[in-house]
Amino acid sequence: MKRDSSMTAFTRLLVATAAALTFSSMASAQQADTKECEQKRAGVTAEVEEAKAAGQADRVRGLERALAEIKVSCTEPGQKAKRDSRVSQKEKDVTKRQHELEEAQREGKADKIAKRQAKLKEAQDELAAARKK
Repeated sequence: MKRDSSMTAFTRLLVATAAALTFSSMASAQQADTKECEQKRAGVTAEVEEAKAAGQADRVRGLERALAEIKVSCTEPGQKAKRDSRVSQKEKDVTKRQHELEEAQREGKADKIAKRQAKLKEAQDELAAARKK
């Protein structure tokens, strides 16, 4: 079956959309990483104060250990690495779904094309969500 030019145009549009999402979400994701760490620290710090006020020495020690662990593990580079890994996996999923859609388009089966388009849309939505975290 001869490739239809609209199919390749559709594929180009999908790739351009994915690239635009990548660049627009990078700045907001970095801010979210910092806020997430700050929120964790603030939450545990508040619990430490409550436990101290209630005279719960064992709980205070446990919470202080948790706070120390947050300070060590919840760093901006660490959070960025986790987010980058999630985003990378979702980008691979989008690429896979794009290839599946192209294959369905080559076969020319409308039902397969519709299913593949839906799966691609779902993968793109998951990628966008991963970039926002």
